[in-house]
Formats: sequence, structure tokens, C-alpha cells
Amino acid sequence: MELRNDKSKAKNTNTSIHTRRMTRLEIVENLIQQILALGLEIELVTLDAGFYSVDVINYLSTSSLEYPWVR
Repeated sequence: MELRNDKSKAKNTNTSIHTRRMTRLEIVENLIQQILALGLEIELVTLDAGFYSVDVINYLSTSSLEYPWVR
């Protein structure tokens, strides 16, 4: 995974999660927490259709994170 901070320097991270028994919401929450723990800012959250669920949409709606609405 390659992440960029506000100085546009790439950071290689060894972050990983085991998703086998996690809900879609748990996966999204975990990844966001890992990114923030690295001191990075999230400008936009984009997810593919596999993450579409009421729980994930509600979580993003109540957070300060920006995400596009795709219909």
C-alpha cells in the first residue's frame, strides 16, 4: 500500500488487516483508523460497490470524511 502525506512523499506501509470475519463496516473503520494513526489526512473516501451497505453509508454520513455519492 502506498500512502502520501501532505508533503507528497510516498510512504510504504506494512499495514494489513485480516478481513475474513470482519463486516464491511469493520473493514472501513479499521482502514480509516490505520491511515489516521499514521498522521495522514484523508481528503476523500472512495469505495467500490462491494462496500455498499447501510452501515457503511451511515458511518460515513456521521463522520467528517468526504465521499462521493454514486447512483
